[in-house]
Amino acid sequence: MSQPIFKRELSHLSVAVFENERDGDKSPLRSISISRRYFDRSDEEWKSSAMSVNPADVPAIRQLLAPVEEFLMQPPQ
Repeated sequence: MSQPIFKRELSHLSVAVFENERDGDKSPLRSISISRRYFDRSDEEWKSSAMSVNPADVPAIRQLLAPVEEFLMQPPQ
């Protein structure tokens, strides 16, 4: 597996940017992997769940998460 060109971790979450070369003189193809570590009690071991997105998806993800954060900061009704 290739190594990320950028990585940040915060608690049990991490984000990494990977770069893959394309044939010809095109610019490299980048992808973003978002991972969450969790403890699986049935196997009694730490595991990781990940999803990958394209760089073009980042603004939409930020827009989706901003109202979620705002909602979660409100007291339960």
